[in-house]
Amino acid sequence: MSIAYITNQEKYIELSASPTIQVINKEFAWFYQIPDIDMDRFMVLTGNGALGTSGVGPCFAVCLRGKTITATPVLGLCHTSHIINFKAVLRELIQRMIYRGCVKKTIEIFVVGGEAPSKELPFGTILEQNEVVDLADDYNIQGAKFNPIFRNL
Repeated sequence: MSIAYITNQEKYIELSASPTIQVINKEFAWFYQIPDIDMDRFMVLTGNGALGTSGVGPCFAVCLRGKTITATPVLGLCHTSHIINFKAVLRELIQRMIYRGCVKKTIEIFVVGGEAPSKELPFGTILEQNEVVDLADDYNIQGAKFNPIFRNL
């Protein structure tokens, strides 16, 4: 039997401690006004607002936030199924945010999702989770929570 684990535990502990990643209570009326981004789609929003996605299990919700030179918020989101390379997802979202006026050095990245190892998927999404942790410093990933189905964020 093989054991799958995150190779850089120290970095993951740091990323998972991010207070920015939180569960949103569906009881709030505004929750249903948030656009729900479909699988393997990209969305960037400039100005006040919110982006969301549902059904994150083995997939990742890759969330970015930054600001324009005038401090206008810019948000980016991709609900990736791992069909698209994770680095390519980051590059595409960053490029789209810059196109919308975001200053690159203000961009922060947060990742939620993944799947724990199971009988059907012996390694879960551990390879993808390791990639997120390994790219944290290069891409300013500020928070990551993996396997959210199995525990509270």
